[in-house]
Amino acid sequence: MLLTFARSERWEIYAASALLGAGVGLAFAALANLIVQNVSQEQTGVATGMNTVMRSLGGALGGQIAATFIANWVFHGQPTNHGYTLAFAFCLAGLVACLLVSLLVPRRGVVGEVDPHRPALPGELVAAAVD
Repeated sequence: MLLTFARSERWEIYAASALLGAGVGLAFAALANLIVQNVSQEQTGVATGMNTVMRSLGGALGGQIAATFIANWVFHGQPTNHGYTLAFAFCLAGLVACLLVSLLVPRRGVVGEVDPHRPALPGELVAAAVD
């Protein structure tokens, strides 16, 4: 977001790059843990593989779309400021879309809460029979 509006000074680019690097590192680490914790043990390999595929696809496709914006706005063989603004605005729109979609991710239940769609474990059957 910072690069969409402020990139005329070096420190602005350095600050945006530092935030981007930290955010990507934290997000990738957290996403892998989130996936492993929320899929069954039998599906962990498939789920983490899909995460890797989608991450690679998003990086490649997003980079090419941003490059298209930059290449489309060239003056005397040099990319214009407007091309970069459009490319960064596209990235910002993608960020907003991802944030909105992240709100659809199901939340984990409260500790002790039983999911009615999950089969009961043997210990849970005994505890339910005693109650």
